[in-house]
Amino acid sequence: MTVLPKSSLLKRSILFGTILALSAVSNAQDYYQGIGAQLDYGSYNILYTNSLGTFTERSATIIPGGVYKGTYSITDNDFLNVAGSIYPFLGLNVSSSTQWGSSYSIGFEIPLDFEIYLGDMEEGCFFFGAGFTFGFLSSNYFGGGPIIGPQADVGFQFPLAGRITGVRVAWTTGINSSKTDDPTITILSDKKNMLSVGGYYLF
Repeated sequence: MTVLPKSSLLKRSILFGTILALSAVSNAQDYYQGIGAQLDYGSYNILYTNSLGTFTERSATIIPGGVYKGTYSITDNDFLNVAGSIYPFLGLNVSSSTQWGSSYSIGFEIPLDFEIYLGDMEEGCFFFGAGFTFGFLSSNYFGGGPIIGPQADVGFQFPLAGRITGVRVAWTTGINSSKTDDPTITILSDKKNMLSVGGYYLF
């Protein structure tokens, strides 16, 4: 009979324990995905000065589009779950009117949120969370630009017609700074925010 050195036994024990732990964790983790529709509203408010005085520039852009939900559950129980979610959004809006003529708006958003789900994620539940997002909204008439910053979201899920349907609302405060090529302009205040409202169903 071959007797393994203590160091080999220790290494094998650690390896075996790691495999068991990873197996247990992987069994407790689930990935949920869904698709739906979302509306992103971005507001921009800049206060600046130049050689002519002090001015305020305000603009807002609304863009509808599609959204994908990908949620990786760290825990799996009927009462309280912790998860990480992504909600990539892509939107496009083209319209024509006698007042403005042809106009278009485009936008996208890539948020990553850590969320807490109160209830069974495969049944009805309420969730809230926080994270960070990179968004960009632009319109040929109403302006726009990037909105990058922390995000907070809240929502709920419920069974509907044999599927789990969800509603989500998120608020983003932009922390990125606007830039200008005009050396005579000094930006005094630069505020930008984004509201995202959407719905989805899991598949």
